[in-house]
Amino acid sequence: MKQLSWLVVPVAALGSALVVAATLLHYAQAHRQGDPGGYLSIGLGAICVGLLAGVGVFLVASPRWRAISVAFGVALVTSLATCGLLLATLIRAFGS
Repeated sequence: MKQLSWLVVPVAALGSALVVAATLLHYAQAHRQGDPGGYLSIGLGAICVGLLAGVGVFLVASPRWRAISVAFGVALVTSLATCGLLLATLIRAFGS
């Protein structure tokens, strides 16, 4: 596990960036077609980013400090922050 721990952070960061980009592209495409984007894609995107962050924290932590509760807390906070930032970005870009 020690050999792959350096790979977890870049994979989680790249995966999170791809999820956010996919969410924004979904809303841009829906806006072009005149359809509402809905909140489902924001929720799914935020959950995916939180899941990546939580798994990343769990895998990077040393076995002595590894705990599911810490990983869950990080995932929850990251999901809420991502959801708020996505909502603010989409409202600013496309209106309410």
